[in-house]
Amino acid sequence: MKVIAAFSSDSRPQYKADIYKVMCLSEGDVIHFRYKKKHVQDLLVNKQIWQMLEDRKVVIFLSQGNDANDPKGVDELTHVSTREANILSCDWIPETELYHIRMKLGRFINAQIKGHTIRNKFFQEVDIEEKQEKNNWKSRVEELRSSFSDVIFFNIKGIFDSKGNSVSSTYNTQSYSRVYDLYHGERYTIAMHLANFGDVDRKLSIDYNYDDIVISYQNPIDSSVEFDDIFIPLNVKISSVFKHSNFITFKPVTGYDLTSEKNTANDIFKVSQEFLLKINFRSASVFGLLSLIAFAAAMVSSAKEGFDIFPLFKYLVAGVFVFISTSGLFYFFNKK
Repeated sequence: MKVIAAFSSDSRPQYKADIYKVMCLSEGDVIHFRYKKKHVQDLLVNKQIWQMLEDRKVVIFLSQGNDANDPKGVDELTHVSTREANILSCDWIPETELYHIRMKLGRFINAQIKGHTIRNKFFQEVDIEEKQEKNNWKSRVEELRSSFSDVIFFNIKGIFDSKGNSVSSTYNTQSYSRVYDLYHGERYTIAMHLANFGDVDRKLSIDYNYDDIVISYQNPIDSSVEFDDIFIPLNVKISSVFKHSNFITFKPVTGYDLTSEKNTANDIFKVSQEFLLKINFRSASVFGLLSLIAFAAAMVSSAKEGFDIFPLFKYLVAGVFVFISTSGLFYFFNKK
């Protein structure tokens, strides 16, 4: 099967970080690779073909055994497949002389390259043979672990609302990233897989804006088993702003001193998820209804006609309306 292969190597931490993010992000998320022109297959540099690459299938590989001081050609390395992707956009930036490839991540895949590859071309067409086994996240992590001996692996399975439904997301063409829609006052769950091979000091830190979000989970996260599944509760605070963006960031760390030199060096492995926090139309409607009831209470209490026989009845009705509106505003919106 002919596909485009996007290679990254273990020669430098920056290149390894790209593969780490590929393994951590959920299906449908967006990954960004950069290539110099000399590292892109000549055929793909052709302007007409380049414009036709969008939506082409890609298989992302980690090339192992590449020493930064003695770089080898692609055909001399061991290539470990990670997952499939589809090209969202291809951009050439003349000021930096870089090709920017943004890909929408798909399923994990166990694939082997058939035949030879073009030397020193890290974005090229190849022929692959897909295997019918070891094509899930766990097996891919096990294949990659030798190149990532000092970090904990994780994978975001998805974000789910209080009813267990997957939260919808959109692709932001300005930030070139996937954005999840979360609503004020709602509770969500982040479902994740963890992989930690033997070192209990390896952990995963969570960084977020405490003014907008509440996460009731140990931080940093740790695991005493090789593979684990965790579920992180996330609550969005009520805000007066109609909608605004926020981020939650995960980073592999060692121990509890997040400011140590080793943990600071792991900043390149940070994985961020963008949230668009906004007011729920349902909540806005409830707020409007309760406010209307409060207005009705004021109108009833000031009415001069219609209550001649039972003049105190209007105050009873007004009192009931005030009780409904104030208790509702306090219960749903913490308005005192």
